Amino acid sequence: MKISEICHTDVVCIDQNAMAEEAAKLMEKSRIGSLIAIEQSSRKPIGIITDRDIVTKVVAAGNDPKNTKVSEFMSSDLYTENQNTDIAEIINVMKEKGIRRVPIVDNENKLCGIVSLDDLCLMVDKEQDNIADIIRKQISKKQPVH
Repeated sequence: MKISEICHTDVVCIDQNAMAEEAAKLMEKSRIGSLIAIEQSSRKPIGIITDRDIVTKVVAAGNDPKNTKVSEFMSSDLYTENQNTDIAEIINVMKEKGIRRVPIVDNENKLCGIVSLDDLCLMVDKEQDNIADIIRKQISKKQPVH
């Protein structure tokens, strides 16, 4: 199964030149814990920030959220994956790199989605339910399970 089949396409983004306070307000308004920093003109992802980044890299570090640009504290070693990549491959990379979110890009490297570890857990849960349903139907018909 390709990642494009389960990724969220309504990605909330922020310009790298926006301030931390704006990022925090956008996260609160959108009820999310991360934003993808993009180059506005190309829509290419260049970084990611989390609510934890704002707390640890801005507030706790004594920086003013009204005067600290997203580019100053975002994680810029951003790992992205193409929309046609197999889900199993992305799971392996997330495991190896210890990351919880992967921005998904199209063939021109423009942002087109995002997938999180939570999304993958929900997908696996649904697949397990489908398998259990098959087994239940076979049992109820008294058909042997092979």
